[in-house]
Amino acid sequence: MSLQCVFAQNKAHVLNADTDVYGSADFDSATIGTVDPDETFLVSKKTYGEFYKVKFKDGTIGYIPDTDVYIEGVGTVKETPFRGDDLDKKAKRAKREEDEEALEDDTENPNINYKGVTFSLINFHEETMGGNQVADLQAFGFRFQPMQGNYQSGLAYDLMVAPKAPDYYEEKTGAKTSGAVFWGSAGISNVSALNSNTSFRYGAGPFLRYSYFTIKDAPLRPQSTYNLQDLTVGLDFQAGIMLHSRYVTIDLGLRYFWDKESYGGFGVAFLF
Repeated sequence: MSLQCVFAQNKAHVLNADTDVYGSADFDSATIGTVDPDETFLVSKKTYGEFYKVKFKDGTIGYIPDTDVYIEGVGTVKETPFRGDDLDKKAKRAKREEDEEALEDDTENPNINYKGVTFSLINFHEETMGGNQVADLQAFGFRFQPMQGNYQSGLAYDLMVAPKAPDYYEEKTGAKTSGAVFWGSAGISNVSALNSNTSFRYGAGPFLRYSYFTIKDAPLRPQSTYNLQDLTVGLDFQAGIMLHSRYVTIDLGLRYFWDKESYGGFGVAFLF
């Protein structure tokens, strides 16, 4: 095969000054000179590995890396990554996909525990002063909610306090009243995922209620003080919707207290 056939009259020049010209298509081979961008030469139509075979005006034949050559009417060869770079990219892509799958699994089947503050409105019922008395109480508290996985259960608990005596004590006695109602509950909580950002929970368990009220200066007995205490045990039934975000989970829940006088409540929790 003639050189004319190999080079086929394709003219080219290099992109950078003092570009090395090699004696063979191998970076480890000896260089036979350098060439500048203002000098043109003939170039082979095919590559030899990572090189073009070139022929200069004086008849010298050598090899120049393909990424250093600009062929008139064709352009340059874009540099391709080394095999190791390809493997690194594939490994990074696989790792990213694995992380995304893990995040999706965590969302659908979380295995974490939430803790946070709660605020509740409780329609409190109590048998006292000759009848069934009713008052709305505002309660604040702390809650622990396990998330063991989709359709799995765990032990949840919470503590609440309503830092005010029910209004009916003052209304019935005409006296100054103060006090608080405390609830502590623990029970099995079941969680099921509705979608990647929403879960439904439900459960039940025992609770302990303790109340302490002070009545002072009743009209019929001025300068007198009465302390009323009560301790009961009952069952607490709960259900709620948990709205998950990156930073906080908002839990909207309903509760039913099966006490000596049963009553219900609504609450919101901010869990982290």
